[in-house]
Formats: sequence, structure tokens, C-alpha cells
Amino acid sequence: MINKNTMSVFAIVAIAVMMVASSIAPAYAAKKVFDNNFYSQISGTAYNVCGQTANYDATVRGHITIWDNDKVIYKERYSVTYTDLNGKHIGNAHTSYIDVDQFGDGPQVYNETIKVTCDGQGQIYNSHHGATVHRDGTITLHS
Repeated sequence: MINKNTMSVFAIVAIAVMMVASSIAPAYAAKKVFDNNFYSQISGTAYNVCGQTANYDATVRGHITIWDNDKVIYKERYSVTYTDLNGKHIGNAHTSYIDVDQFGDGPQVYNETIKVTCDGQGQIYNSHHGATVHRDGTITLHS
């Protein structure tokens, strides 16, 4: 049977070990090499959106962080408005995307499908958008 004094010693030793372990800094802490917000507007033509050819205007906002250990965090938000060829509003789309990854030998490519809600039809159209992110933080958006 263990007496109270022995248990107190065990508790003191356990607390001391935890305090020493928590004060030891890691040998390597990754540093950010790129940390930036981005904002872009994209316009173009999309085919078979809400049953027709449509023009779109997209606003893309996001943030990218790259560390010296090749870890990358990429966040973006798309907001897209679709109009017919006469300029009449036919639909909207909104989405957010977050990815945490490691750079490989080449740039990171992010693709996503945005659900477009068509006016008055309730139809949903899948629109494809994405980005290519290079190690230096350069971003190329594509639709």
C-alpha cells in the first residue's frame, strides 16, 4: 500500500516533468515566406448556364500563406453573377474553398465546382473554377 507522502512525491515529480517538457522549444519552427490577401475580378462567357450562353462577372477574394517547409494554406471566396447575352440577370453563385497542403515538385492546382442558382427556374448548374498557386505566391485564376 502506498502512503500519502509517497503519492505527494509522485505528484510533485510528475508536475516537474510536465513543466520541463512544456518549456522545451521545438528544434525547428517553420517560418512564413509568403503571407498575403488577394482580390481579383474575372469576366467571361460560359456555355449552357441556366440553359443558355451567359456572361459572368466573378469576384474572387482570398488569402494564401506559404511556409519555408513547403506547407501552403489557400483560402478563397467566389461570388459570381451571370447575365444573358442581352444583359438580363439569370443567376448567381457563391462559394468558399479552403485547402491545406504541401507543395510538391510543381505548383498547386485547386479546382472546384460552384453551384449556380438560376433565376425563376430553380435549376442548378455546375460551374468549374479554380486557381494555380506557385511557390512564390503568384496565383493564376481560371474558369
